[in-house]
Amino acid sequence: LVSVVKSHPLMLYCTGSYCRWQEINPTYFTNFAEFTLTIEDAQEYVYSISPTKRVRGWRDIEVKLYI
Repeated sequence: LVSVVKSHPLMLYCTGSYCRWQEINPTYFTNFAEFTLTIEDAQEYVYSISPTKRVRGWRDIEVKLYI
């Protein structure tokens, strides 16, 4: 799935309780922002909720926001 996401941008389309992945057509959407969620981001978030929780087996997540 990671290689698919890198080569073909996808968006999560939800209606009610039904959700599906849909390929993004660049002619209809504009890239608004891009960022990567790292293990440091995950640790900061988890530790803010509970200092006893730990983050293990993390892989960075590339996020691209389209509008």
